[in-house]
Amino acid sequence: MKVTPIFLLMAIVAFWPSGSAPAQADTPKAERPVRRPPGSTLTVKLNLSGSLGSGMPQVTVESLGEVDWDGKRVMGFQIGKPGNYSYVDAQGHALATVRDGKLFQTFDPPEPLYDWPLFCGEVMV
Repeated sequence: MKVTPIFLLMAIVAFWPSGSAPAQADTPKAERPVRRPPGSTLTVKLNLSGSLGSGMPQVTVESLGEVDWDGKRVMGFQIGKPGNYSYVDAQGHALATVRDGKLFQTFDPPEPLYDWPLFCGEVMV
C-alpha cells in the first residue's frame, strides 16, 4: 500500500524539531534617547483632525546640538521655521519652547516626554 510511507513521512515531519530560529527571549527596547548630530533633520507628517483644526502638514525638525539655554547646556531643536525652538535636557525631558523668537512655555520640573527604557509593543497613555 502506498499510503503508509506518506503517513510515516508526515509523522516524522510533525515530530521533527523545528529548524527555525529560537524565539527572542527579551522584548526589544530602547535604553535612552539617541542624540542626532547637529544639522541633521527629521520630517514629521501630522494627521490632524478635531476642534483645533485639520489637515496633514509636514514639520521639519533640525537638531542644533548642544546650546546654552537659561545658563545650562541643553539639546536644541529648530521646529519648522527659524525662530521656533524646543529645548530638552540630557535625559530627554522638555525644558522650554520658543515661538517666533519669544518664550512660549517652560517646564519646571522638566517634563518627561517618554518613560525610558521604551519597550516594543508598549502602549503609551
